[in-house]
Amino acid sequence: MSSDSGLVKADALLHEARDDVAAFDSLLEKRAQLEYEFNSLADACLLEKVAQVERIEERLEAMIARQRDKIQSLQNHKPGLFKLPKARGVWADQCQQAQSRLLMLADRLEDVQELKHGMGSKNSRLQVLAVQKTRMNHQELAQELDEAQVAVRVHRLHQQQLAKKKQTQSMGLGQSLTIEH
Repeated sequence: MSSDSGLVKADALLHEARDDVAAFDSLLEKRAQLEYEFNSLADACLLEKVAQVERIEERLEAMIARQRDKIQSLQNHKPGLFKLPKARGVWADQCQQAQSRLLMLADRLEDVQELKHGMGSKNSRLQVLAVQKTRMNHQELAQELDEAQVAVRVHRLHQQQLAKKKQTQSMGLGQSLTIEH
């Protein structure tokens, strides 16, 4: 009788283990589908961000070219020595403002180019922005993905704890067997 109950217990444990594996496989599959969907949306958002950065870069370059032309024009129309000091002061102020604007535009262009050139790195700023935007625009999907990732981590930690427990128990059993001999 005890061997029959042992077989029943073993059978039940086997079914439980199979159910556990099937549930974990299902969880992994769900997580993979959610990751694929989220990453597809984030990639599309990244492409939009890249196009946006390129448009901004082109606009800034055009604005810089116009500002340089304006500075050149101001330099070409310098008031003569016989002009009133006020006219020379106005001209100097215009030149100073034009130079300041040119420097500001150049700084902005440099920032945009740094953003653009950082795209080659694994976690570029644009990728981070794209992921943030995707999380914001698709909150339900992001939450489902987070929950699936947490569930996978929890399951793996649980499996590790069970393995350690079994190892500890088997070590204890082995020690007790050697002590008895």
